[in-house]
Amino acid sequence: MSKFQYCRRLAFNRAGDVLTIELQGVNNPEEAGTGDVTVQLTDDVTADPRTNSVRATGGSYDIESSDIESSLNADLTVPKAAPYGSEITATATFENNGESDVAAENIVIDGSAWSAGEIDNLSDQTIASGENVTLETTFNTNTLTDEDDTASQTNDIVASIEDQNSLDATSASQGLTVGTSDSGAVEVEVTDTNNNPVNNVNVTLYQGSQGSDNIIATGNTGDDDFLRFDGSSDGIDGGLAVGASGSAEEYVVKAQKEGFEASTRSAHLDTNNVEEKVSPSLQRIITPDDIDVSFEPSQSVGIENEITATVSVTTDDKQAGNGLPIEDTPVAVSYTDDNGADSIDYVAPNGMTTDEKGEVEFTFSVTPGTDFDDIESVVATDDLVFEATDGNDVTTAENSIEFVPDIGDTGTISGTITKVSEDQQLGVQSNLDSPEGVPVYAVDQDDVEDNTETLADGDDLNVTVPAELSDDYSTDFTDVRFSEGDIFRVVTFDENGDAVPRDPRSDYLTTTSANSSNLELVQNESVPGVQIHQTNMDRADDDIEFTFLESGNFTVQQQVTYTNDTEGADDVETQFKNVSTTTAGTTDDLVEIGDTESITYSDIADRFDEERAVPNDTTTATGDFMLLNLPTDQDGTQEYTVIAGQGAAADGEDQFGFANFAGFETDVPVEPNADDTAQQQNVDLSVQEFTPVTDYNYNLDVTVEDGQKFAEAPVDEPVAVEVTATRSEVGSNADPQPATGIDIDLDALNNNIGDFAQTSVTTDAEGVATTTFTGDSPQVGSTNITATFDSGEEVYTTEGNEQATVDIFQDAQITGDVVTDKTPSNNLPDADVTLSVKNETDGLEELATTQAGPGGSFSFTGEDGVRSGLNYTVEATYEDEEGNEGTGFAQLTEIPGGTTNADIVIEDVVAPEGFDIQDGSLQAPANAAPGEEIEVAANITNTAGEEATSSVTFVFDGEEVDSQEVTLGAGETDEVSFDITVPDVEDGEYEHGIETDVDAASATLNVTTDDDDNESSTADDYRVDGEFTDQSVFDAVKDWRSGAIDEFVVFDVIDGFRNN
Repeated sequence: MSKFQYCRRLAFNRAGDVLTIELQGVNNPEEAGTGDVTVQLTDDVTADPRTNSVRATGGSYDIESSDIESSLNADLTVPKAAPYGSEITATATFENNGESDVAAENIVIDGSAWSAGEIDNLSDQTIASGENVTLETTFNTNTLTDEDDTASQTNDIVASIEDQNSLDATSASQGLTVGTSDSGAVEVEVTDTNNNPVNNVNVTLYQGSQGSDNIIATGNTGDDDFLRFDGSSDGIDGGLAVGASGSAEEYVVKAQKEGFEASTRSAHLDTNNVEEKVSPSLQRIITPDDIDVSFEPSQSVGIENEITATVSVTTDDKQAGNGLPIEDTPVAVSYTDDNGADSIDYVAPNGMTTDEKGEVEFTFSVTPGTDFDDIESVVATDDLVFEATDGNDVTTAENSIEFVPDIGDTGTISGTITKVSEDQQLGVQSNLDSPEGVPVYAVDQDDVEDNTETLADGDDLNVTVPAELSDDYSTDFTDVRFSEGDIFRVVTFDENGDAVPRDPRSDYLTTTSANSSNLELVQNESVPGVQIHQTNMDRADDDIEFTFLESGNFTVQQQVTYTNDTEGADDVETQFKNVSTTTAGTTDDLVEIGDTESITYSDIADRFDEERAVPNDTTTATGDFMLLNLPTDQDGTQEYTVIAGQGAAADGEDQFGFANFAGFETDVPVEPNADDTAQQQNVDLSVQEFTPVTDYNYNLDVTVEDGQKFAEAPVDEPVAVEVTATRSEVGSNADPQPATGIDIDLDALNNNIGDFAQTSVTTDAEGVATTTFTGDSPQVGSTNITATFDSGEEVYTTEGNEQATVDIFQDAQITGDVVTDKTPSNNLPDADVTLSVKNETDGLEELATTQAGPGGSFSFTGEDGVRSGLNYTVEATYEDEEGNEGTGFAQLTEIPGGTTNADIVIEDVVAPEGFDIQDGSLQAPANAAPGEEIEVAANITNTAGEEATSSVTFVFDGEEVDSQEVTLGAGETDEVSFDITVPDVEDGEYEHGIETDVDAASATLNVTTDDDDNESSTADDYRVDGEFTDQSVFDAVKDWRSGAIDEFVVFDVIDGFRNN
């Protein structure tokens, strides 16, 4: 019951009829309810004993009651069990949790459940709000019962209290078992499963069964793996209770230690067994800590062979030491098998758990899609990982294994490359030299033919007169013709549909068939294209073959001449017209070469990167090359096309090209080197340097901080900015290449918040340019970083996701105190505090948690995710000593730089009593030098209702330096001071102050080294008889350690000693 006052003013129908009702004794435990009210009234107003209403002339009026909680609380501590005739102590605490004082009576500890009746009591007294009284009594268990000491009994001991106004009463009870007159004991000796002693084990003794309500005592075995529960030092008065013969008292012992599984044992004590020894056996928790793998015979074997991987797993959890094998541990294997029909499979012959050596074997092999003889490429995986999955889930690093097919017999092509001088005329072989570094490679003739289209005399040609020419123009072209001077070219089309000529010196091969012995071609560099230099009058069997090296859509065109037929006119116009080639598979004059059909130098190098074949080389200083291990057919011969060129010249601007078709040779036969009759082929080719006329499209991409599109940084902290530039040849399907050596301009769209280290940057060999952006303005916010490049033909600027964003903010922190809603407020130490930030969807994202300090203070910094300009919520939760839990929060909007205060108020909880530091009483200096004596003091108040002794501590930079035991009476205040020597720390600002069990106060101390002494001493002061000796060095180092000199004096002394 609770004392409760409730007033309600009732207005009646006629003037002057006003009634004030005061209610006391509302029967309302724990929740809102109703009260019975009897009211005596006059003037035509009658009152009935009714619930929630007063009957009166003019109507009925409801009376509501508030939510009222019991204000008195009782707590009782009594031993769970004790022998008959032993002295035990019962302690009862009665607390007033209400807001009003309570006049208490009948404050007793009672044994009525036994035959003892009242055991002890306190006199009637008033308990102030938030205060408590304690009743402690010691009595003999033989006073509880009239029974003799031959059997054990169990009943409750009860502590109770009442309000003198009969408004509230409460009680607490606890069971007590009184045994026989024998005093019992349980001894505990702890070992592991191998019977080895285990020290420092936590042991809990329960009565009857495990459970928090059944705990009798706790202890630790210490260094001797032994513990005895007998009342001597464990708080059990008189020993353990013992049952009668045949009716034993049961006890449970639970032993626990980190790294072991808990173990329990039972003990049964009766008159025939008053002491019992139990031996809990702890099972070590053994988990894998390391894993390794080895491969036999190696990680690369033949296609039909096997690879055995032996995985070893070790643990650091065994008593014998670290790194020992662990058995019966599961091991899993994972890898990616993207080898198509030819798969990598494995078996674990002895299962997938480790043996007694801590090992497990996996055997890997290839399962061919059809037959091993059909596998031409290496079957491999690069991400093979083994994992011990029991416990810590340790894994190996990624490994690679490969199975290499036997590519059969191989042959060799060698030769020499010469470079035709740039100023020579086409078709003339003179002024030759031997270039170094020219790319040379061989392509299987079958692959060459797959990329070849054939043009024959008489193929279809679009020869209509263009609409822009008048009707006076005509042409003698009807279809494709092969006449001296006729010109052909290969083009691709850009995104606008415009033709982009391809260069015959580098982009495609042009040959004539064996049937075209009288058809001679030359390169036409101005078109660029190829031109018929000479032909046979009988052209029926003539044809031209175009072999395309890279992927893309290509069209062959012939130049058509249109003549003005008007008399006296000599106007001639030319246009290129699309040719439909004779080879099947072309569509709309296009020749389509897929990505997998590309046969450029880099494509062939990539294709054979993991093979024994070496079809790529670059020339030596003498122009020589050698192509090795070229596969041959089963009949012993394979034909190749050997190509020189497709590389950059020494100046980096020009390229090596096919010198008038002399830069490649087709149908080169290769025979196995192992064949006694084999002939090694020698191929001599010519290249010519040329300056390509190429139109490029450029692409720019801006990133920040390791390739990200977004970065945030405080003011004055540089952010790395990187621009990646690539270029793609117009009309080509080739992959974009790095755009090297181009100048790029950078701009911040919001240029008020910072600057670039360089606003103009140049790309390196990888097409990458870097600089930094630093926020250097009081203004903060976000900006997009954009890049621009002017190619001379077009200006390229990043847009959308090609840009990157930098968010500049100021350093910030959030601090505050968690306090009650009382006046004045009290700090709530150890409250749980959570920091959350409002995200883009207006939800809260948790960033960090902390626990309030002794004074209820907390702090979140940039390391926790605090920065200016964002919205935060700080929430605190606190549970007081009575189990009341409350929550409070503070909301912060677009916090500025620096420190933002966020005190949090929690309602309906009670701050712990203890030693409080009076606000503003901290006396602490603001400046001092290392080694200087300072005094720090504060006024300390005991907020408890009785005298108490507690520690008061001086703290410097988060570390406890000194403490005092202080005794204060209830409500007493006294000054506590500390004489402190400033620690030998670097110059800077440090927090220092005083802390108690429930409060803290601190100030900032600026520590500055006194340089006067340092300046007064020089290296010469340490000379001995004019010389620097080892004693000089010793003395200088000693003075430096004490702070008397700086390190530079020490360096000078050491240098002088060495020079001696």
